[in-house]
Amino acid sequence: MEQITHDKLKKIIEGWDFESLIGGAENIFFESRLEKYEVGKESEEAWKKGNLELAKDVCVFANSNGGIILISLGERKSQKCLGDLVKEINCVDEGVADPDQ
Repeated sequence: MEQITHDKLKKIIEGWDFESLIGGAENIFFESRLEKYEVGKESEEAWKKGNLELAKDVCVFANSNGGIILISLGERKSQKCLGDLVKEINCVDEGVADPDQ
């Protein structure tokens, strides 16, 4: 398992080389998620799952040196490290995210 450094992660994003994340582990500045955060939902259960999960992830990065959350990465539990391992890259439908937000 190769260590994903902050610089390496920035290069991966800038070069759209997301396949090279496969086998890499989440760490103090990298969080992977299979699905987008479901924020702003009306029900209390959806609010807890979406808004609180996003707030938790952002707070972790705010209390450190920042970080990057990449959405649409399948993951699996690691037996050797604290973070999950990226197991697959999934496509995101066009229009799911607003890059101007």
